Amino acid sequence: MKKILVPIDFSEASINALEYAIEIAKRNQSAITLLHVCSPPYADPSMDAISTSQFLQSIVENANAQIDTLITTYSSATMVMNKQVLVGALNSFIDQEDGTDLIVMGTTGASDTINKYIGSNTLSVINHTSIPLMVVPKQLKYQVNKVIYATQLEFEEFDSINRAMQFCNHLNASMDFIHIETEGELDIVSDSAIIAKMKEKFGEHILIHFYNHSNVIKGLNEFIDEHHYDLLIVAHRDRNFITRFIDPGSTKSIALYSHAPVLFFHLKY
Repeated sequence: MKKILVPIDFSEASINALEYAIEIAKRNQSAITLLHVCSPPYADPSMDAISTSQFLQSIVENANAQIDTLITTYSSATMVMNKQVLVGALNSFIDQEDGTDLIVMGTTGASDTINKYIGSNTLSVINHTSIPLMVVPKQLKYQVNKVIYATQLEFEEFDSINRAMQFCNHLNASMDFIHIETEGELDIVSDSAIIAKMKEKFGEHILIHFYNHSNVIKGLNEFIDEHHYDLLIVAHRDRNFITRFIDPGSTKSIALYSHAPVLFFHLKY
């Protein structure tokens, strides 16, 4: 893991995500790029083109100054930090950072005011980027000893499981699996057949928990709290899959799990 991208809007949540990313970077000797995307000012009929341009320039200059302060505060002889200050929409720039191995974003949690990186922007990044994305609740500091992977028990997940295991190995963390059983769940390929293949591929030692609950989110939260897991890993393929893990009517719960950070891997086909 050579490069970590951290979108920054200077909120408490995004600064906490930066501190979390720094701890990951230390363990992987990764470089960090801070990305701030300035929204272009709304057209104001009272302002001419020159005034609008000057206003935008002042926004960019201010953002650069704040990013420079963060780099001065957090960089060190062993921590390489770079910056990108751009104008436009966050999602349009996320995949343009060549060689990014991980994106780390902050979330305020369901009870807080949504800032411009929390809400539809984060959901858009989750659904459209192929880069692994970690979403960190603002109140949580770095601790990754026990990881739980929420599996749908599908063969398509094997690549993401392999990447998740590599990620955990880099952090010296253990990883277990959980499958939330809901009423009416389809079982096209038998769970036992997939589990047998998982053990054949990833080792007989892997531990797979089954947990019955009518609600996937609540079931995962209960299990995470009861067994003290530090990180949840989810493989996703599209918006329909993602909305199984969030409240589709509320952008406030974009990370869904304020109980633990969530790492999303994009399924490859």
